[in-house]
Amino acid sequence: MTKKWGMDFDSREAEEFLARIRHKAETPMGKALIRAVSPVVAEAKHLSPKDVPVLVRTITAGVDEEGPRHTVFVGTPLNYGLFQELGFRHWRGGQWIKNPYLVPAIHAKKAEVQANVKAEVEKWLRS
Repeated sequence: MTKKWGMDFDSREAEEFLARIRHKAETPMGKALIRAVSPVVAEAKHLSPKDVPVLVRTITAGVDEEGPRHTVFVGTPLNYGLFQELGFRHWRGGQWIKNPYLVPAIHAKKAEVQANVKAEVEKWLRS
């Protein structure tokens, strides 16, 4: 367990979550979609706050595959990540702090991801 500035982070919970979503991306389409959104993952890691390194390490992409429907998501299992993205009131100074990194990453890489998805689906259909 990592403790920094009065906050506890249980990295075991994050590792279990990451193992579950990696397992779900075992089909060819799941793997293709993970590759397609990799620019968003990289950008989110670049934009995320660096004061708690476990946040950067746990930003990842996952795929939920239910029959023919695939849902791709990028994020972190850490509550800290949600507070950074949406904002929080600092416990000591009372100021509002907001460090968005996921939404800006999605907006910055949207066109690239759309092109990647198209290319990956076309590659998958040819095989």
